[in-house]
Amino acid sequence: MRRRSVWISLLLVLAMVVAACSPGDSESTTTTSGGDGGENTTTTSGGDDGPDPTDPPPSEAEGKLVIAQGVDPRTFTPWTSVAAELSVMTQLFEKLIAFNLNTGEYDPILAESYEWVDDVTLQIPLKEGVVFSNGEAFDADAAIFSLEQLLDPEVGGIELSNRTANIASVEKVDDMTVQINFVDAIARSLNLANLAQSTFMVPPAYFQEVGFEGFIESPIGSGPMVLAERVRDSFILLSTNDSYAGHSGAAPTVSEIEFRILPEPGARVAALEAGDAHIVVDLPFEEADRLNGSDGLEVVSIPGLRIMEMQVDMRHGLSEASAITEVRQALLYALDRQLIIDTVFLGQGKPVNQLGVEQYFGFVESLPDLEYDPAKVEELLTQAGYPDGVNLPLVCPSGRYLKDREVCEVIVSELAKVNIDAQPFEAMEVGAYFGGVLAGEVGPLIYIGRLAPSINMVDMYNSSLCGSADSYKCDEQLDALHTAARTEPDPDAQKAAIEEMVRFDLDDPARIPLWVLNDVYAVSGNVDGWAPRSDQVLEFWGVGVSG
Repeated sequence: MRRRSVWISLLLVLAMVVAACSPGDSESTTTTSGGDGGENTTTTSGGDDGPDPTDPPPSEAEGKLVIAQGVDPRTFTPWTSVAAELSVMTQLFEKLIAFNLNTGEYDPILAESYEWVDDVTLQIPLKEGVVFSNGEAFDADAAIFSLEQLLDPEVGGIELSNRTANIASVEKVDDMTVQINFVDAIARSLNLANLAQSTFMVPPAYFQEVGFEGFIESPIGSGPMVLAERVRDSFILLSTNDSYAGHSGAAPTVSEIEFRILPEPGARVAALEAGDAHIVVDLPFEEADRLNGSDGLEVVSIPGLRIMEMQVDMRHGLSEASAITEVRQALLYALDRQLIIDTVFLGQGKPVNQLGVEQYFGFVESLPDLEYDPAKVEELLTQAGYPDGVNLPLVCPSGRYLKDREVCEVIVSELAKVNIDAQPFEAMEVGAYFGGVLAGEVGPLIYIGRLAPSINMVDMYNSSLCGSADSYKCDEQLDALHTAARTEPDPDAQKAAIEEMVRFDLDDPARIPLWVLNDVYAVSGNVDGWAPRSDQVLEFWGVGVSG
């Protein structure tokens, strides 16, 4: 593994994500994939510095790469928004287009190119010769079928409705061309970002044979790996897909990738030190200094983009109190964010005052910090009719986010100091937790983290909309402000519209911004070619294990 410093340069990360934020600023003569310009804009492959897209997997791939992580994917659905699940899905499936973190562009993958016919019509010629690992051919019928599953409210729409809401219809142009028709002429970069996150392709005949439930237990795709074995709550084993054509990137040079499920951070560290794992996800901050450089191990840290928040129910009737504006406003000032970051996360993070950080397009720099203010909390609770305090039970996942159970216990303790009783507190298994969130059955307070794949503040508010399955709020005025922000093509005007939306939402909050944390990994020195992404999705293009 190429030697790295303990902390990857913040400036490099900022440069990378700023490229992702700016609509239409590519200098390439062959791509205009971020552009919000005129009609008939075409983007073709070949514009990045990645591997030759026709390179087959190495014929003599050998060895096993083991990743120790705390989260066991609920199912193998390609229509997910959970990073730990996407890390597996990216190995099994391929998308039509994907976001290139190095260039800030949207690269064709199984698409040969894509062309904006007009502001609401995207035509996508498809690559020929692609086959799924079961031998089914990829063509326009397969693409249409996959997109229809994405739009189905009982399949992809269960979780990704906030990313597909602007798709009106999909249609077949010819045997190797599809067309996506959008509802509104929103900023093209937002449409592309949503497609880049969700357009995994699946084989129609197999899917129809086994049904959705069968498919998400035994998935088939065209990615570099195939599912070999899965023992729930224990491990997921992937092996080489010999028919992979290399369109998404260079195949891993190992023959197997294992995701080992170890919810306890100490168990993940022990597996790494024993040589039983090569990469540890969500390394405890207190272990970073000890492990770095020890016995050939390295610690890799990058500034995170995932905003941690408390989401407050004002939609499902989980509490009478949470429907009152002043109660939710009180939560903005009820926690000493820096104190919690220093004590629980050893200073590896920073407080946030909105649902984004400086790297996000549309970040509002002029907002004041959300300072801990017990007197203001008391005043607001009194105005709300709760002078003696209020009961708002908290639910959090166990094992999804770094120290999630521990920090939630601290939140409960800290809220009690300002007469907000968050008991009974519950830490739930990850799958049950997210199922409860989508059903609107957990809360009225939940601890959750979100990031926008587009690195645009507009998309951070998708989970606040009336039409989103995971929204705990429904406010028609916020929906209107969100629509105005996402449909504004001019960057400066879009920033102004985003600021209006952000300020409106903080005046009547249902999502309480808390902090953003660094993402920290421990890596064995015999891992070659791996580096983390800023969105927490693990990729292994060309990655191998030596020795």
